Amino acid sequence: MKKRVYNNLLNKNFTRKGQTTIFIIFAILLMAILLIFFLAKQNIISLNLTNPQIKPVNSFIQSCIDQTAENAIQHIGENGGYFTSPNNSLDNAIPIYFNKGQTQVPTKEQIESELSEYINTMLFFCTKNFADFQDFKITQKEIKTTTQIQKGEIIFNINYPLSLTKEEKTYQLENFNTEIPSRLLTVQEAASKIIQDQKEFPEELCITCIEETTIEKQLIVNMRDYQDSIIFSITDYNQQINQKEFIFYFANKY
Repeated sequence: MKKRVYNNLLNKNFTRKGQTTIFIIFAILLMAILLIFFLAKQNIISLNLTNPQIKPVNSFIQSCIDQTAENAIQHIGENGGYFTSPNNSLDNAIPIYFNKGQTQVPTKEQIESELSEYINTMLFFCTKNFADFQDFKITQKEIKTTTQIQKGEIIFNINYPLSLTKEEKTYQLENFNTEIPSRLLTVQEAASKIIQDQKEFPEELCITCIEETTIEKQLIVNMRDYQDSIIFSITDYNQQINQKEFIFYFANKY
């Protein structure tokens, strides 16, 4: 009788040890999966390894995306937040933000859309229809970009579906991204604040208000007369775009 009891207890112990072992293995696997997911999200490792056959094409596209993104930011600055200048602009394409009490200042979301439109339109001119890759047959579809302006950087996510055929093998490329250091958000906030102050003093220019805004944002603002308007240029010397100081233009009419 005692022997039977001992055997039963022994079996229970083995069962518990087996359950504990399975639980530990499961916990280790779960931690490994979570770690891989976290590292991939932080871009420390990549789960999408490019096939060596198409790596030169992939690198070429990424280089074009990086350059086009910087060009987009520079162009957006020169055109006051727009890819294509709005109707309410000076004859030199600088948009008018304040016109005799009426304001038209692009929001962050509008500028994000304009940056995306620049990439969608201009990236094709950088890739040049892949003329340098004659050994591939490359089919490309519509480019669709999503842009996020964040504090200190701009994130571009580009959907660029490509089919590459070489030696009867076909490869697919589609999603690309780049992150460009930029204080465009800070500049946009400064421009909006200048116009907000202008609405409070529609008949005069509040120099003190402008100085306070630029000192707070670590920016430089210059103004010059142009016909019946004043052109503002906000310069950021903290971060460069295309190896130049970033300048953002807009105009006010009085």
